[in-house]
Amino acid sequence: KPAPRWSVDVRFCRSVADELRAGASLRNALAGAADEIGHDALAGACRIGRPFGELADLVAQRLPGVGPVAAGAIRIAGDSGGMVANSFEAIAHLASDEQELQNERKAATAQVRASALVISVVPVLLLAGLTASGRLDLIGSGGSLVAGLMFGGLALIAAGLLSIWLTVRRAEAA
Repeated sequence: KPAPRWSVDVRFCRSVADELRAGASLRNALAGAADEIGHDALAGACRIGRPFGELADLVAQRLPGVGPVAAGAIRIAGDSGGMVANSFEAIAHLASDEQELQNERKAATAQVRASALVISVVPVLLLAGLTASGRLDLIGSGGSLVAGLMFGGLALIAAGLLSIWLTVRRAEAA
């Protein structure tokens, strides 16, 4: 599920930034943040002094959202000793923004799905009601014009449902 994943990314990056600003080394900041999100392999690797490249790989694997960007910051700081607290804060903002976008996308597709439900269920219920009451025979006795209109309407409903389905798929893939 997208929201929890991004929440972990945000927590990890903010924790690293906070630890660095408090004066911790990058290795200790990564270990503390790893403990916070339950990444035992990263925390252990930090504590036994594994190379920063290996730590970066562990971060990239665990945080598929912003992990590659965070891993790049770790590699740069490990090679140069540069200050990366602001970088991790910016990465946390990036993850937070992505989480908000996914939440908005989820809300928008929920409205589309509700529309699809109405478009598909109402005609089926109407046909079932007409069949149960015996009035469907009246439509059939209306001639080819009524039958054509009915099939045309069903075709439009099917086209609308297909359009909604494609819209939802495209939004979920983005």
